[in-house]
Amino acid sequence: MNELPVFDKEGTLDRVDSDIELLHELFDIYLEERDGMLAQIQEGVEQENASKLEKSAHAAKSALGNLGAMRCQALCFELEKLGRAGSLEGAKEKYDELVSEVAHFDKAIEAERTSD
Repeated sequence: MNELPVFDKEGTLDRVDSDIELLHELFDIYLEERDGMLAQIQEGVEQENASKLEKSAHAAKSALGNLGAMRCQALCFELEKLGRAGSLEGAKEKYDELVSEVAHFDKAIEAERTSD
């Protein structure tokens, strides 16, 4: 996991055609939706609802991947697979790791915003 970047700036800029203003708008949307996104995953874990975990982790995986949050995306994919398999063993630990990586990503995008 640590071999993946916290924030893939180059890949993300490619996805937005190097439009920094658009990238910052996407960061704003992410920050508005982040807590709800994490809450959906947490509910799936806490309620031991594999289907909810799979769906919420899949949605988060897509959103985070588009923003270049590579470690977060990988953790969401692992959570999605757990939900799909119907086995939530280790899901709490993966969720806690995701929350930690989201905090690292948030710091990375804040640094990115202030450097432009």
